[in-house]
Amino acid sequence: MENRWRRSMLAWTLRDDGELKENRAVLTVRDVARRLNVSAQNVFTLVEAGKLVCHRIGLGRGAIGISEGDLALFLEQARQEPSKASASSWERLIRHWFFA
Repeated sequence: MENRWRRSMLAWTLRDDGELKENRAVLTVRDVARRLNVSAQNVFTLVEAGKLVCHRIGLGRGAIGISEGDLALFLEQARQEPSKASASSWERLIRHWFFA
């Protein structure tokens, strides 16, 4: 029943046609940290570095909310495909001894 006590956060997105669209799926920093399996401080660092887009909700610095779409975009941009050039030293050693 953890979600029972969770704060409800809303965000708005400006569409290309100029209309505002309400996004109900806005995650807290703690939610994002759990999904990425990192600390909340790492999420704050990603936000401050401009790598993860957020919504500031409230007065002053406000609470930080991250939409599902922004998190998906961050994950897509952070994705790295394996390359043959980045083989581990163990793989390079095996290739050197057995295939050279």
